[in-house]
Amino acid sequence: MVTKRQHYYPRCLIKHFSNDDGKLYAYIRLANKTNYVNYQTVCSENYTYEGSSGVDNKLENEFSTLESGLTPIIEKIFNTLSIVNNKFVVDISEDEIDFLYKYIRIQIDRTDTGRINFVRSAGNFNYTQRKFPFTLEEIKNCKKKEILEFNDRFKKSELLERYFGLKNKPNDMNFHLVIGENFITSDNPVVIFADGKELYMPISQNLCLSFQHDSLNCSKEVIVQITKEKNKYINESQIETANYYVLSKEKFDIFTNIYIYRRFHEKNWEKKSRHFK
Repeated sequence: MVTKRQHYYPRCLIKHFSNDDGKLYAYIRLANKTNYVNYQTVCSENYTYEGSSGVDNKLENEFSTLESGLTPIIEKIFNTLSIVNNKFVVDISEDEIDFLYKYIRIQIDRTDTGRINFVRSAGNFNYTQRKFPFTLEEIKNCKKKEILEFNDRFKKSELLERYFGLKNKPNDMNFHLVIGENFITSDNPVVIFADGKELYMPISQNLCLSFQHDSLNCSKEVIVQITKEKNKYINESQIETANYYVLSKEKFDIFTNIYIYRRFHEKNWEKKSRHFK
């Protein structure tokens, strides 16, 4: 059976932003409105991982295999997170942490933005990713160029598996499970700070995976609580990097709605936003 609707942000992650009815709040950029929708309907596109040779689901199936390794780790985090002696604890192994790091690196690459950056940077050591996101028109123009080239490259036998295996967590990158409030997410769910020394990927309204370099945070504590300002900054970054969707478990508050409006409608926003300075 051929999978037509292919997710570039796996449902095993998105579902933890949904409510008991399986729905979440989504600002849909192409429609310029916020709807309450089933989590399975967002962050997907017809045949997005197919190549020039036609529809074969090869790359889609390889991503599904990675997601089958990711799902039990994410579920384990939710199932074992608890409070013992007034302290948060979670059951997670070093191998599982290494898998999460590898997966986050792959998640960066598998979106439209990621595929464009990957192809443009491959073999080009002078390539520097620009600070502000690609426009929808630019992405559209890349569908049959960089994005198609990415798909064709990774359809080669076991290339994605080998690439995944090379993304081992460096010893100087520390894993943290970040406790916060009202995290939101987007179709580009991994936000990157400090030239790649900080990575954040929210996995629910209150939890965010993070990897930080020793030079920024050398703490070996697995579970950390975030400041309100950093929480806000991560949420703003999700809006800044979004191409198609901004997602939330709860209705967007007035401040988030204003930020979304300014990000997508205000002229020369990249010159005004603190995220591009």
